[in-house]
Amino acid sequence: MGVVQPTSAHLAALNPDALQAQADTLLNKRLHELNNLLPRTIGMLGPEGRSYILRFASDYWPTGHLRHLEDAWRFCDFLKIKGISICQSEYNWVRFIFSRKRASVHWVRDFDVRGKSRFALQFLYWNRNGVPQEFGLYSRL
Repeated sequence: MGVVQPTSAHLAALNPDALQAQADTLLNKRLHELNNLLPRTIGMLGPEGRSYILRFASDYWPTGHLRHLEDAWRFCDFLKIKGISICQSEYNWVRFIFSRKRASVHWVRDFDVRGKSRFALQFLYWNRNGVPQEFGLYSRL
């Protein structure tokens, strides 16, 4: 692999079980963060969710202070490329916060209103205190 001798010895001395345990811990943390940002999308994946995250994680690992937002955004893109449905209003929310735009408006089919999905006009904006906000205009019909 082109590794210098001292580094090679350290790599050979690593405990594979401990290394796997550390990898599992990092993936579980990542799953937890994705579930916090995309609860409806992750819920829609059902038992397959973890396998999708593992496939996604093998090719992409975000860095930086906005890594969880970027991870959620790119995970949704990964699912969309695979033809898997996502919660569009969650995707809009994550992309909005990551982009730092002042405001954003979207038509969505899955705006959450007391646990039910509604067609709505989703408004995303930053309040005066710099906290992201969301509201939707929808019909009760």
